[in-house]
Amino acid sequence: MRTILMASIAGAVLALGACSKAEQHDAANDVQSAADTAGTEMKDAAGDAADATKDAMHDAGQAMEEGADKAKDAAGDAADKAKDAMDDAQH
Repeated sequence: MRTILMASIAGAVLALGACSKAEQHDAANDVQSAADTAGTEMKDAAGDAADATKDAMHDAGQAMEEGADKAKDAAGDAADKAKDAMDDAQH
């Protein structure tokens, strides 16, 4: 009877040890999977942010170029009006 009890206890300890290792392995796999998923999501988010920044910079550059063209045209118009006014004043 004592031998059966010792064998049962030994079997239970071995079973719990094996189960514990399997659970540890599963937990490690879950952690690795979560880390991989998080890494992929962060990479995607960074790519999206970079694309949005690139688009915004492009739009800002175009707006500045258009503004510079308008300022150039306005300065030219003002110079022409000033020249016309000077010509009128001399005659």
